[in-house]
Amino acid sequence: MVEAIPDAGNRSAIAGDDSLIVLRQRIHRFLEEEIGVGSFPGASYIIGDSSGIRIQDALGHSVLKPAKILASIDTIYDVASLTKPLITATLIMRAASMGLLDLATSVSAYLPELGPDKRDLTFLDLLTHRGGFQAWYPLYSNGIGDRAYLEALVKRPLRYRPGTREIYSCLGFVLLHLTLKRVSGRKVEDLAREWIFDPLSLRDSHFSPQPSMKYRIAATEWGNSNERRMVAKRGLNFHSFRRYMIWGEVNDGNAYYMGGMAGNAGLFSTAHDVFRIAQAYLNGDSALLPAEMAGLSRRNFTPGLEENRGLGWQLPSPRPESPSVMLSEGSFGHTGFTGTSVWVDPERDLIMVLLTNRLHPSVQPLNMQSIRRKFHLLVCEQWDERRSS
Repeated sequence: MVEAIPDAGNRSAIAGDDSLIVLRQRIHRFLEEEIGVGSFPGASYIIGDSSGIRIQDALGHSVLKPAKILASIDTIYDVASLTKPLITATLIMRAASMGLLDLATSVSAYLPELGPDKRDLTFLDLLTHRGGFQAWYPLYSNGIGDRAYLEALVKRPLRYRPGTREIYSCLGFVLLHLTLKRVSGRKVEDLAREWIFDPLSLRDSHFSPQPSMKYRIAATEWGNSNERRMVAKRGLNFHSFRRYMIWGEVNDGNAYYMGGMAGNAGLFSTAHDVFRIAQAYLNGDSALLPAEMAGLSRRNFTPGLEENRGLGWQLPSPRPESPSVMLSEGSFGHTGFTGTSVWVDPERDLIMVLLTNRLHPSVQPLNMQSIRRKFHLLVCEQWDERRSS
C-alpha cells in the first residue's frame, strides 16, 4: 500500500458526498497501481470546478534518492511545459491587452535581428505552434544567455512556412520569452509575480527556487541523461551537463542554462497553484486576464492542421492516444515532460490537475499519455454520474 498524505480540508469538503468519496477511492487505487509498477514515485492531484477544489491529495514519494521524502499536497513540482500556457502565453496576452504588443503583428517588429525567413512570423504563430520551428534544439550548445539564444534562434531554419502546419515547438516559446523581455524591458519572473502570482494570491509558484525550499520540491532525473543523449544524437558538443541528481533546479536544459526559465519551461508550482490559474481561465477572472482575452485563448487557431491549438493551450484531439479524447469540445489543457498535466472541461465544469515526477530517479520508457488518458476517463465517468444523480 502506498502511503497517502490526507488533507483535513479535503476530508470535510467531500464528507456526505458519496460520489466524491468513490471518486477519491478510484483515483487512489489507480495512482497506487501506477506507483507500484514504477511509473512515477509519487503524485499530487486536484479535482475541482469553477467554484473550488472538491478533492485534493497526494500519494507516494516526492524524492527517492538521495533521501526518501513523502509527497504531499504542498509538494512543489517542476511542471515543465505547463509553463507555456500558465506563464508565457498568459504574459503575452496580458501584454497585448495592455497595448504593449499586437498578437497579429510580426515578432520582427520587436526583434529586428530576425532574418527574412522569419520576417512574417507573428505572435499568434508562435503561441499556436504554427511558427515553423523544429520541436526542440539545445540552444545552449550555441552559448549561454539571451544573446546566444537569440543568435541560435536566428540561425535555426524554419521547417515549414508559418501558418501552414502545427508542430509543437519549445523553440517558439523561447522566442516569445525573449520578445517579452525586449517589449517590457523587465525580467519575465518579475512580470509573472506582478501579473499572475500576486493577483491570484499564489504563494508556492517560483522560478529558480531558493535552496531553503529544496525539501518541499519533487526531484527529477540524474544528470540530464535524456538531453545528453539527444545532444549526442545530433552530433553536437556540449560539456557542461549536470552530473548530479536534479532536485530544486529546472530539468529542462534550455531553461536551466538561460538562468532558470526560457519560456518553454521553468515554473515550479503546487497542484493548488496550477488549479488556481486554470480556474481563473475557466471563470474569465479579470484579475488574470480580461474575460474576452481568456476566451480567445481557447479558440482553435489550427483547424485542419496536425493538432488543435489555442493560445498556449492544447485543445481536444480525436486521436485515440490523446489524453483529451474523452473531454468535451470546448476543453483545454496542457502536459509537461516531467509528468505533469492540467485539463479543464467547461461543459462539465471540471478541472483536473495531476502532478508527478515520472523522471525520478532516472528516465524510463513510459507511456505517460496513456496514464493521463486513464486518469481523465475515470474522473469524467464518476463526475458525470455525480452530475446526473
